[in-house]
Amino acid sequence: KYSPQVVVLFFHYNDVLYNALDRYYRLPKPHLVRSDTGVVLDNDPVPPPPTTLAPAAGASPARRSVQGSAAWYWLRERLMVGAPRLFDRLGRLGLWDPLGGDGISDELLVYRRRPPPDIQAGWRMTDSILAALTREVESKGARLLVAYVPSIMEVSERAWDLTRMRYELPPAAWNREFVWRRLQKSAADGGFALLDLTPPLRHEDHGVFGGPYFVRDGHWNAVGHRVSAEAVRAWLSERHWLPACTEAKAP
Repeated sequence: KYSPQVVVLFFHYNDVLYNALDRYYRLPKPHLVRSDTGVVLDNDPVPPPPTTLAPAAGASPARRSVQGSAAWYWLRERLMVGAPRLFDRLGRLGLWDPLGGDGISDELLVYRRRPPPDIQAGWRMTDSILAALTREVESKGARLLVAYVPSIMEVSERAWDLTRMRYELPPAAWNREFVWRRLQKSAADGGFALLDLTPPLRHEDHGVFGGPYFVRDGHWNAVGHRVSAEAVRAWLSERHWLPACTEAKAP
């Protein structure tokens, strides 16, 4: 529509699961399916939602209820995020519930070394979508760059410790670099360029002194957006992908 010279697609781990499903959580949605010619749109127009909703695939676990002092709850939350090992030790002394026992969402199963069938199907569909997008972009005379957006646990050691303890993840079965490694295979097979935003974001992670993510949200804050934008600009500039610009001189 805009005749771009460069198309940048930002990719996050939770894109994988829903690419192979015809619903998002419990609601129907359109989706792409593989065909002999690439991918085609299916489940469109979207059917009405069922009157009885099934359990949501990929639903996040319910948050702990807030009881008592809001200030005490705030302090516990900040300690849990900022120093999960200390939080867990104090919990085992009886100050609060220790970490562990939280139900894991289906989206996070992409980090398992042996992902379940739904995730494997999601990756196959993702491969097809990215390959088809690459062909479409190139057919219009443009270039495609896929920029990998790491989750906060891939950038912050504290967030990774918290994730492993909350969901009791055995180290031998989980790997926080698995999504990036699998996406590298997609790029090699699909023929598109790939940029990992993990290193520049890690460089801006200063622990309790701040970082590129919101404390409890998991999305980029202003620092994360700035760092990622600069990394994309630098990558495009180094490879001379940026459109040539000429500055008009004043008469």
